[in-house]
Amino acid sequence: MKAFLILIFAISSYSAYALHPIEETHVEGIHQTHILEAQPDNNIAADSGELLKQLAGANTNKNGSLTSIAQYRGMYGDRININIDAMNMTSGGPNAMDAPLHYAPASLISSLSIHRGIAPVSAAQQAIGGAIVIDTKQGEFSNNKNWQVNGEVNAAYSSVNNANNINVISAVANDKHKIFISALTQSADDYQFPDGKVKPSGYERERLESGYAFENLQHAFSLQFTDNKTDDAGTPALPMDIDTIYSQFIRSTYRFNIEAMEINLKLGITDIEHSMNNYKLREAMNPLKLRENFATANAEDLKLSLKFDTQNGFISTGIDYHNSEHNSDISDPSNNMFFIENFNAVENSISGLFIETQQQLTHTILLDAGLRNNYVQSNAGIIDSSMAMMPAVKKLRDDFNNAQRMQSDNNIDAVLKLSFNTSHHWNFHTAIAQKTRSASYQERYLWLPLQSTGGLADGFNYIGNIELKPEIARELELGFDWNTASTFISPRIYGRKIDNYIQGIPTENTQAIMVSNAMGNANPPLEFSNVEAVIMGFDMPWHHNFNEHWALHGSFNMVRGERRDIDDNLYRIAPDNMRLAADYTINQYSFSLEAVAYNKQQRVAKSNNEKESSAYELLNAYFHYAINDDIKLISGIENLLDKNYQAHLGGTNRAKGNDVAIGARLPGLGRNLFAKVNWQF
Repeated sequence: MKAFLILIFAISSYSAYALHPIEETHVEGIHQTHILEAQPDNNIAADSGELLKQLAGANTNKNGSLTSIAQYRGMYGDRININIDAMNMTSGGPNAMDAPLHYAPASLISSLSIHRGIAPVSAAQQAIGGAIVIDTKQGEFSNNKNWQVNGEVNAAYSSVNNANNINVISAVANDKHKIFISALTQSADDYQFPDGKVKPSGYERERLESGYAFENLQHAFSLQFTDNKTDDAGTPALPMDIDTIYSQFIRSTYRFNIEAMEINLKLGITDIEHSMNNYKLREAMNPLKLRENFATANAEDLKLSLKFDTQNGFISTGIDYHNSEHNSDISDPSNNMFFIENFNAVENSISGLFIETQQQLTHTILLDAGLRNNYVQSNAGIIDSSMAMMPAVKKLRDDFNNAQRMQSDNNIDAVLKLSFNTSHHWNFHTAIAQKTRSASYQERYLWLPLQSTGGLADGFNYIGNIELKPEIARELELGFDWNTASTFISPRIYGRKIDNYIQGIPTENTQAIMVSNAMGNANPPLEFSNVEAVIMGFDMPWHHNFNEHWALHGSFNMVRGERRDIDDNLYRIAPDNMRLAADYTINQYSFSLEAVAYNKQQRVAKSNNEKESSAYELLNAYFHYAINDDIKLISGIENLLDKNYQAHLGGTNRAKGNDVAIGARLPGLGRNLFAKVNWQF
């Protein structure tokens, strides 16, 4: 593996050094803060997490076929803000089965991008780990007053899990008005790997979206409604599977331009009902302990911003507000007397105020600076459980109910970036920042030792800590861009010193220990606590065009996450990895051969009983054929050599009755032949 990595890195370094700015990096006006953007054409997976993994520094913690939790530069989960169609996403499940990426099916994505490195303060309220922006396909305005119909149809099939995907987007529009509708249906069986099948890993999903948009020189308005229904989706890295997820979203945006001023208003409403269980799609570990969990989430999202152009840039200021409420109730279908109020009327609100500016200080120096204040307030209702007949559970219940459950934080974010354009080909970048995050509702209000942890999937029971302090990350980033007519290379090194990092550590709560032991969990229970951490790393996207037919592109990523208070590593950190792809294009044909390599991961979290993982390499081949300007055929083979491998971030198996042993790391997909047709009209 080490020789393979060295070989690929040597090829990539030579190609990059010998030599077009790639489409992944976009510059808006004088804005030179990079935004990395994925290219969706080759992606065949239902889950947009596979698309995210194209971006330098990005990865996913994968708990199921439709349950990918975004990771960027060593941070994941609630530490990363995901914005879909101008709306900050809220997950409905206490274990993030419907993580934000769940609501962006890959075949409907128009663009998926990430603010590289330190995100601007205007990008999101809490983006201590980064900010991802996703736009879905909604048809197009026409270029004249005549009403026209446009849209596209996608149909795809994958052999490794007998997956089908069909989606249709259609819009009726002229140059000012647009009415669109989008429909998607997906289904898949359990996926295959060289030694069998991963059960349960199939899924069913339907999605319907409709909307209206208006725009002219001064005004732009949009309103859209989305209905998502997911059924029978396996999450083998978690203790339960998805029974149903019913989700509705309403989004609206308004923009007003006048001379050197722009006003933007964004509104969003979320309503989610989510049921899960441990017996429908898998064999129950204990027939006497059947469990169902019914969870709901409601959220409101608002952002108002005002932007003024100046002689050498702009100044932007705004306010934003996000409020969410969560409930989760656990029951036993064979025992009507059993119940656990997992979370009851848990509410979290964030009120933010920000100001930022971008100024061209000199011909060669660009300044980006911003300041944000977030007031975070959370609370939880009274809880109870039929298990309170046990003295230890009764004590945990009463302690929680008698505690000061309302908590508030006042968090300050600050960002300063400088870009130096020393020549036509060279740009140097430096950035420093302070970013903050308050505890999630699971980390603060999980009163009984359970595994409702936002998708950690480490097999431990956890309890929350109401008095958790906010995480504070102080960051530094350095790098450069080298950009010629044929080559682009953009390395970055970065470091984060994180105070009050929220991590599970062995609890000293004797009642929690007694209850966890009584539940039969072999691991000692953990308590969410503030510890000290550091994350450092390096990532580099690059691209080289040899001529009009041949091109090479790829990325290289390294990240290290460590505890500063004890000798241990942070949990579930991506191992060193890289991508290398060779593209050949001629007329209406294009071919691509891609190599993906992951090093072994030995820097694991002993505190979480995290297992080491082995290195692996994959080969993928893709073929594109444009029949005409409107119809495109895409086919390919993923995992060409049918490699039996286990991704470090794939989690361990928790499902009985599987071709994978309990506690063993889940294998990746076997050889997959796929075909996709895209018709644009």
